Amino acid sequence: MKRTAIVVGAGLVGLGVAAELMRDGWQVTVLEQGPADGVGTSHGNAGMLVPSHFVPLATMGFLKTGLRMMLKRGAPVTVRWRPDADLLGWVTRFTLSSLAGDEQARTQALLRLSLASRDQWERWADDFSHLARPGGQGLMMIARTAHGLEEEAEVGHQGARLGLHVEILDAEGVRRRQPGLDVQCEGGVWFGNDAHVAPHEWVQAMRSALGSNLVSDTKVLGWQLSGDRWTGVKTNHGAMSADHVVLASGFESARMARSLGVNMAIQPGRGYGYTLPGGARLTTPSLLVEDRVSLTPMGEALRVTSGMEIGATHQAPDPARVAHIRAGAERVFPSLASADWDQPLWTGWRPLSADGLPYIGRVPNLGNAWVATGHGMMGISLAAGTGRILADLMGGHWPSLDPEPFRLDR
Repeated sequence: MKRTAIVVGAGLVGLGVAAELMRDGWQVTVLEQGPADGVGTSHGNAGMLVPSHFVPLATMGFLKTGLRMMLKRGAPVTVRWRPDADLLGWVTRFTLSSLAGDEQARTQALLRLSLASRDQWERWADDFSHLARPGGQGLMMIARTAHGLEEEAEVGHQGARLGLHVEILDAEGVRRRQPGLDVQCEGGVWFGNDAHVAPHEWVQAMRSALGSNLVSDTKVLGWQLSGDRWTGVKTNHGAMSADHVVLASGFESARMARSLGVNMAIQPGRGYGYTLPGGARLTTPSLLVEDRVSLTPMGEALRVTSGMEIGATHQAPDPARVAHIRAGAERVFPSLASADWDQPLWTGWRPLSADGLPYIGRVPNLGNAWVATGHGMMGISLAAGTGRILADLMGGHWPSLDPEPFRLDR
C-alpha cells in the first residue's frame, strides 16, 4: 500500500517535495490556496540557479554595510518597519546570527545544498523533457565601479577556493560574454556553475502533472493532532488526512507551524520585477552588483527583478523601489531605455530566515509533520535539493546531503 502525504503549497519548493516523494512511490496531494493557474512568488522571479550565492545573508559583512542600506528608501534591501514583535525578533536573531562566528559552516551548508540541487534540476529536466533544460551560460556579476568589482572579486576568489568555476573579467571581458550589447561597467565576475530556468513554465508543468492531486483554492484553517502525531488538516473544503504532511507555503509556513509548536524566525521579503517583451538580446544572465538588479533572458523576453523589502506584507509597492529597477538596469545596459517597460509589475514575498539557511526537516515532537521553507531569494535554486532531502527523511533514509544545518530547532 502506498504511503500518502499532503503538501501545503504549490510553489516550486512544495512542487519539488511532491515530485521527489512521487519519484519514491508516494501518493501525494498538494494543496494550493490560490487558483491552479494563479501567479505566485515562484512564477515571477529571476529563475536563477545560483551556487554562486553561497554566502548567507546574515554575515558580519552584511551587518556592517547592509544595515545602513536598510534605512534608505528605495535601496536594494530595506526594512518596512512596523510595531510588530515578530519583525523585531527576526531583526534581533538576524543580528545575533551575523555575530555568531559560524559563517563558514553556514556557507558550506548552503553551497552543498545548492550544488546538490543544481544536479537534481538536471534530473527534473529529464522528467520534463518538453521543457527547456536549465540554461548553462552561467551568471555574470557586473560591477559599475572599481570598488564594486573589488568586493565581488573577493567573493569570486572565495568561490574558486570552494571549487566553483569562476572568472574575473575586465570590462571588455564582460562585453565579450554579452555580444552586441553596450555594457557600461568596470568589470565583472562570471560564475560558470550557475544556470537559469523559466520558473513560470516549470510551475505550470509540474502542477499540470499532478492532475487531480492538485487541490486549488484551498485554505488551511487548522490541524488535527493526536498525541505526537499529526492526523489531519482542516480546510475551507473540509478535513483531509494522510500519513504525513509537509508545510511548504513560503513565509505563511511560519504562521501555520506555530500551532504545531514550532517558532521559526521568518519574515516576508518582497521583491519586484518586470518581464520585458523582445528584450532577450542578453546572452548571459546578469546581476548588477551595486544596484542588485537581476536580468534573465527567458525565451524572447527579458525578466528584470530586484528588491528585498523585509517585513513588507500589505503595504503598497514603494515607487522609489520600483523606479530603482529600471534606473539600475539602464545604467549598465543603456539600450534598455528603449524597451517596453509598460508591463505589469510583479511582486512576490520570499520567506527569509534569520540566519540565511532554509528550514528543512521534521517538526519536533511530531513524528509525521515536516517543513520546507525559509529559502529567501533562492527558492528556485534550492527547490530540487530540498525536495530530495525531505523525501529521503520522510522515507526513513539518511540523505546523502547532511540535513542537520537545516533542522527546525537549530
